[in-house]
Amino acid sequence: MPSETETTTTYAIDLRFDEALNTRISNILRSKDILGPVEPRLTIGVAHAEAQTCSSALSILENVLGRNITIQERFPVGLNGVELNHPVTEPRNFLKLGPVSSLMHLLRCHGNFHDALRMEDPDHQLQISQDCMPPDRWEQFAKITLFNSRDQLFKAIRDLCPVFDSEPPLNGFAHQVALVELSPNPRDLSVLPLRERAASDRLVDAQE
Repeated sequence: MPSETETTTTYAIDLRFDEALNTRISNILRSKDILGPVEPRLTIGVAHAEAQTCSSALSILENVLGRNITIQERFPVGLNGVELNHPVTEPRNFLKLGPVSSLMHLLRCHGNFHDALRMEDPDHQLQISQDCMPPDRWEQFAKITLFNSRDQLFKAIRDLCPVFDSEPPLNGFAHQVALVELSPNPRDLSVLPLRERAASDRLVDAQE
């Protein structure tokens, strides 16, 4: 573990969705005049890690992305159901959308990345956050917007819940993986496309 005097950097590996799905969510929020700054992109966190800034942690994470980009395919994701943040572990006011019909895809993707992390980091330079570990510590949600007050949050709940309760899931694809530096200032370090799915796999999905 880094000492208190050492500078640390926090990183995240995030899944990102296709532009069409992001646009549909943004249009719904805009039509309901939802207040609060909308997240630039919908994401689902796969891993959070902290490491000494001077360590080789960044190259480890880059290797993990490079290893998985060759095997991880794009997969379908359906978003539905407005959920609140956990009041203890997530004290900020935000809403999130829960994925449906895609849990096994998400778990497989999550497992692939964490297997690669263990292989690339045998000396444990990275301190992996337990908040992204299944089955009970990983919430597969897409954060949709933040709010500055409880009144704004409750207004959003009243406006959005009827929409998502009456609509079928918003379907799209997880099609990118991003390496993000969360501290000291959030910024993308690398954004890579997931591999196109085989035609036979797409046919199976269409038949299910």
